[in-house]
Amino acid sequence: MLPPLLLVGCSANDIKPESELLEPVSFLMELGGNVTRSTIDNVWSNTTHISISNGETTHDYITSKNSGLGEGGAFVEIKPNSDVDSFFWPVSNPNWSFCGWYPAENPFNKNVNVEQNQESLTSEAYSSCDKLYCPLTPATFRENVRLKFYHQMARVIVRVNSSATEYQEKVINITIGGNRLGLTGTIENPGISGDNSPTIQWSDVSGSNSITMRKMTADDISHIYQYECILPPQSNTASDTELIKIFTSGYVEEDGNNKDFTYTYRGNFDYKAGYQYTYNLTASQRGTIIVATLKVEPWSTAPEIVGDADYPNNSYSD
Repeated sequence: MLPPLLLVGCSANDIKPESELLEPVSFLMELGGNVTRSTIDNVWSNTTHISISNGETTHDYITSKNSGLGEGGAFVEIKPNSDVDSFFWPVSNPNWSFCGWYPAENPFNKNVNVEQNQESLTSEAYSSCDKLYCPLTPATFRENVRLKFYHQMARVIVRVNSSATEYQEKVINITIGGNRLGLTGTIENPGISGDNSPTIQWSDVSGSNSITMRKMTADDISHIYQYECILPPQSNTASDTELIKIFTSGYVEEDGNNKDFTYTYRGNFDYKAGYQYTYNLTASQRGTIIVATLKVEPWSTAPEIVGDADYPNNSYSD
């Protein structure tokens, strides 16, 4: 007979699933920036869904409600969206590498089509206009996997200040592009952007549209306004063609009547992936729009002026 100790075995209820015997892969995500709104502002907000792949399998991960916002380039922890939708380290080193993307899709959608009227989008839909990608990153066995994401699109911001004018006007709408923008395209090779080293390859960016920009700030007392949009990277060399059109109301004529004005700025553009372009405009007393500066900043890092160009006062109201 066997000794009593050897008779003690494992019942069916004592056998744990294989996933409980393995160690889950722990991910940390990085996205530079120093403001607190969304991934557009380089911040991982709570409950953001991210797709992560090891080249063979893709799982849905989500930022934890307790992980913080990841401001200033800090890493943020993410967790599986479900217990079965996750990666586990096997017993031996699999030599995995991981990549990831946002918005979460399976697989990564290389075809892009942004909305022409971005003013009408919900906050979630507008954030989804952005494309973030983390290139293939080697992982150290059973250690935190640090993933750095990069913007694949371009962001354009228009700031208008009419507080110095004799008759202050309210900005009611801004369009950009002058029917020269492509809204659709294909990301042939997603990758690193910004920091003067873009590696992203785009193709088939097409269209002839203007984008109705999204209003982000409207101060009718100080008469300071900020609009923005997200679009595929592209360029156009025509410098004498409409680029920015600003629609205003509230101009008071000498007879006391109100008059609406449309201001047009003409110029070329060269919008690269992973960069942010900020036009600072002033509505002058002469009824003109002055483009004081154009700031070009890497979108994937904390704000740092790369270029700061002065533009002539060559745009007049209609």
